[in-house]
Amino acid sequence: MQPSLEDHDRANAAAKILTAAALARSSRHGSLPYRPDIDGLRAISVLAVILFHAKVPGFAGGYVGVDVFFVISGYLITQVLLAPSERSLRGQLRHFYLRRCRRILPALLVMLLVSASLVSWLFLPSDLTRFGRHLSYTLALVNNLAVWRDGGYFDLQSPFNPLLHLWSIAVEEQFYFAFPLIFLASAAALKGGRRELLIGVGLVSFALCVWASYQKPSANFFLVPTRAWELLLGSVVALGVGRSLSAHPAREALAGIALLAILGCVLGYDDRIRYPGLYALVPCVSAAILLATARDSPSSVSRWLSARPLVFTGLISYSLYLWHVPVLAFSGYYHVRPLASWQVAVLLLSIYLLAALSWRYVEAPVRGRTLLRSDSRFLAAVGVLTVIVGSIGLTFWLSAGLPARLSAADATLIGSGDRLQQDATDCALRPLAAIATGSLCSYGPGSGARADVVVWGDSHALALLPAYERIATARDVRVHLAVHSSCRPLLGASSRAETPTHRRLCADFNRAAVDAIAAIDPVLVILSAYWGYPDLDIAATTGDERAEQLPPFQLAFVAALEALGAPRRKVCVIGEVPTLTYVMPYAYAVARWRGEDPAFIALPSSEAKLQHELLDRNFTELRQRYGFVFVDPKDALCTGATCAIVSADGRSLYRDTNHLSVAGAELLGGALDACFAGIG
Repeated sequence: MQPSLEDHDRANAAAKILTAAALARSSRHGSLPYRPDIDGLRAISVLAVILFHAKVPGFAGGYVGVDVFFVISGYLITQVLLAPSERSLRGQLRHFYLRRCRRILPALLVMLLVSASLVSWLFLPSDLTRFGRHLSYTLALVNNLAVWRDGGYFDLQSPFNPLLHLWSIAVEEQFYFAFPLIFLASAAALKGGRRELLIGVGLVSFALCVWASYQKPSANFFLVPTRAWELLLGSVVALGVGRSLSAHPAREALAGIALLAILGCVLGYDDRIRYPGLYALVPCVSAAILLATARDSPSSVSRWLSARPLVFTGLISYSLYLWHVPVLAFSGYYHVRPLASWQVAVLLLSIYLLAALSWRYVEAPVRGRTLLRSDSRFLAAVGVLTVIVGSIGLTFWLSAGLPARLSAADATLIGSGDRLQQDATDCALRPLAAIATGSLCSYGPGSGARADVVVWGDSHALALLPAYERIATARDVRVHLAVHSSCRPLLGASSRAETPTHRRLCADFNRAAVDAIAAIDPVLVILSAYWGYPDLDIAATTGDERAEQLPPFQLAFVAALEALGAPRRKVCVIGEVPTLTYVMPYAYAVARWRGEDPAFIALPSSEAKLQHELLDRNFTELRQRYGFVFVDPKDALCTGATCAIVSADGRSLYRDTNHLSVAGAELLGGALDACFAGIG
C-alpha cells in the first residue's frame, strides 16, 4: 500500500499548514483539482488495515484497505502523468521519479532508522537477522520478495516482523518503475488506444491473479504481475472509464452501495478466503466506482468522505501506514503477553500522534520543499541516509544478529537452535523425483550399516534429526529422512483447511515417500508429524469400503500403514509435541530481561493432555488394532506440574511454539530409543 498524495503536492506546506483544508488550498498543481473525498477514502482504508493488524475483533477483513489504496494510487498517478507538460519524455520521467522519491523516501528512511535502533536493543539474534534481511530488501524496493520467501501474509501476523507491511510499497514502486515510461512513451504511438491497452493488460493480470489464487497463493499475494490489475483499474478510471457515472441518475445509490461494500469486506472477509482473486473484485471495483461517481462533481457520499477528521487522517495515511506495524510489533515483542484492550487503545492513539508528527515534520517539509529545497541536496541527503540504514541492515543480517550482545545465560538459552539448520533445509527441499528413487538425506554409517530406517513426516520429524543422528551412530544403523514441511504421512485424504495446491503437493510427496520406502526396504519406518495441523477434519480423496467403519483420520492413517507393508515391517509413531502459548525462546528471554518470572510461559501438564485428547484417542484405538510402537513426547516433556521448556543446563527445548530445538530433540532421544528396540 502506498497512500500517495500526488494530486496535491504542496509547496511551503511544512511549517505553515496544520489542517487538511489549509493544505488542500496550497496545492501546487492547479491543473489537478484536489478531491478531499479521496483522502477520506484513504482514511477508511488505512484505519481498516491498522485495526486488522492490531487484531481488533470485527476487522478480520481490514487487509482489503491495501487493495483500495492500490486503486486510488493508480488513479492519482495516471492523473499526474496526464497533466499537460512542456518537458521532454526524459524530463517528465525525471520529474516524476523525483516526486516519487520526495513522497516515499524521507518518512520511510526515518522510520527504518528508528526501528533499527530499537531492534538492536530488543530483538534476539534470529529475529534481528530476519529484520536485517528485510531492511536490506526494503531499501532495494523488493521487500515483497522477502516476505514472500518467509511465507504467507496471514501466517506472519506475529510480533517478529516490524517491516512486514512494506511489501505493498515495494509492489507499487516496482509497478511505477515501468508504468510511467510505457504510459508516456505510448501516448503518441497509440493515440486513442492507450486506454484499451491498459484494459487488456489489466484483464490479463486479473486472470493470472484468479488462477494464482488457486495455484500459487503466496506469490499471488505479493508479486506485481497478479497485483497490477488493481493499480490499472484506477488508471483506466483516470482515463475516462466510468466517467458517465458522475452524471448518472443512480450515482448516489451506486456510491452508497460501493462504500457499504468496502465496509462489508472489512467486516466480513477473513484469512480463510482466496485472496486476492475473485474476492478482490468487490473492494477494488467499489473503490473505482467511488472515484468515478464524484469525478466531475461531489456526491453525497463524497461530501461525507470530505469531513475534516477523515480528510486529515487521509493526509497522514502514509505515515500512519509506515508506523503502525513497527509500533504494534515492538510493543507485542516487549510485552510477550497479549495486550489488554486499553493497552491496544493507547497504542492506536500513539500511532496516530506519531503519524501526525511524521507528516508535519518529515513528509510535508520535504515534499513542500521548505526542507532540502534543491533536488541535488535532497538526493545527497537521501543517498547518505540510505547508505547508513543499509549498512545497519547488512550488519544485522551478515553478523547473524549480533550475538555478542547476549549474556552467557541468554546465549545458552538460544544457542542450540540452529546447529543443524542447513542439514534440515537440504532434507526438506529434496526433489520429489529423487525422493521416489530412495535418494534421501541419511545419517549413520556410510556403508556396512546393520539396518536401514526411514523417517517419514513433516517439519516435526525433521526437528528430531539430532536425536536420530545420535541413535544412528550408537546403533550402527542408517537413518533416512523423507520429509516435507506441513505434509502429514497420511494417504487418500486431506484436510478441508488446506489449499488445493497444498493438497496436491502433499499427495505427490507422500506417494514419493512410499516409493522411497519400497526402494530402501527398511526394517523400521517412523511416522512423525504435527498430526493435528491444520486440523483433524479431513476428507477422503479416494473411495474405500471401510469409510463407514473408520473415521477419516484413522482411514488415512491405516492407508499409510498398509502402503508401508505393516505389520510385516515394524512401524513406530511419534505423537504430537505439546503446543505452547508463547514462542520460545524469545518469550522466555524477554520475560527474563524485564525481570518477570518466565514460569507463565510453561504449559500445565494437564492442559497439554487436553490439547491432543482427540488425537491421542485415535492413536490408542489404532495401536490396539494394528500393534505399532507409539512414543508420546508428553511422557518426556510433561513429567511434573508443567511441561518442560528449558533443559537443566539452561537451553530452550523449543524453537517456536511447537517445534523442538536441538536440546528438545536430545531430551526426547531416550524415548525414541523405544522405536529402535531390537534393531542394530
